[in-house]
Amino acid sequence: MVRKREWKQISVDVVIVGSGISGLWLSNMLHNKGFSTLVIEKYAMGDGQTLNAQGIIHNGTKYTLNGNLPKEANIISDMPRRWRNSIKGKSDINLSGIKILSEAQYLIANEGKHPDFSSFSNSDESENRVKNIDDKVSFPEVLQNDSFNGKVFKLEEFVIDVKSVLEKLSENTKTLQCKFKGDYIRWDEDFNTMGITIPNQYINITSQLILLAAGEGNDELIKSLPENIHLPETEVIPLHMVYMSSKDIPALYAHFLGEGTTPRLSVTTHSFKGKPIWYLGGHLAEVGAKMTSSELIQLAKKEVTTLMPWVDLKSSKWATHYINVARPVQRNLSIPDRAYTSLYKNLGIVWPISLSLLPNLEDQISEWIENKIKLEHKYSDSEIDLSGLESVELGDSCWESRII
Repeated sequence: MVRKREWKQISVDVVIVGSGISGLWLSNMLHNKGFSTLVIEKYAMGDGQTLNAQGIIHNGTKYTLNGNLPKEANIISDMPRRWRNSIKGKSDINLSGIKILSEAQYLIANEGKHPDFSSFSNSDESENRVKNIDDKVSFPEVLQNDSFNGKVFKLEEFVIDVKSVLEKLSENTKTLQCKFKGDYIRWDEDFNTMGITIPNQYINITSQLILLAAGEGNDELIKSLPENIHLPETEVIPLHMVYMSSKDIPALYAHFLGEGTTPRLSVTTHSFKGKPIWYLGGHLAEVGAKMTSSELIQLAKKEVTTLMPWVDLKSSKWATHYINVARPVQRNLSIPDRAYTSLYKNLGIVWPISLSLLPNLEDQISEWIENKIKLEHKYSDSEIDLSGLESVELGDSCWESRII
């Protein structure tokens, strides 16, 4: 006997597909403007790129290290201030109470390396973004070793615990777990209706605006659209991150200067069940995309030993994790310049590009609402009937899901 598929009708002002940090951020922004929202997720909240980000809120300084100051570095320069206002509760996106892992990210120039800050227009601009640390007592603890003879610069950047941000943003967010495939989504021609087929159920969602904020998943969603709709293709940049735990290893938040604009090694420190974990990215993660886990771990050990030979790795445990960084294909884009948005009728597609640029993404969607889309306060939160449906559970980072 074939079981009859149940029909479920949901009405909401804005539906957002993807419960990564961009989807939750936009849901909060719209909710604060009085619109009802529903965030739909295929897997876990923050699964994939969001929860495995290093959490660095940067101001574009790393783009200048080869002596050039592209316009992009100026666009992003205000983002740390915008984030800090949210953390202080002085912005529409209230992030008060989230966990800040470090108030600064450091730039390390090992002996023989010299960062080029000549691209800053004046000394004040350089001082606002980069501060030379002369007193070794003020160095990160692991660099206070007598064997370190390089230079240390304090960057106007900070590091957040991404999971605590998701927890905060999800407090006032209605979510729906839908393990759907792109082939099982139906759209009306004006994108006011989205139909999703899942096992034993058909969910019909009526809304005024649909936002695709699913990161790498945007590609599958775009392919489910009618063929006459041309939205940007998704390009995936593979990274192979490394994480390492070792007894009593000190916290470190640093970029080690390399060639060009990509740090040779970027290190952030996280913890799980009281155990400190170094999370390693930068150029290491880029070249590691073509390596096996064992090959990359050997390279990571070599890099750490070369840059900090006094660090004892005897009791260290290592693991790796692949991340696919998704963004739209944009011609002649060497570095991320701003969040990306595209609007077709009542369908929007968004990529924040990086954590730092989320306030810029917020600005762009706000501008849509004010000038491009006639959104009404049509449905209240109390009218969103999610009875009998699953909500989305918060996911885990790689160091939480695979303990080392």
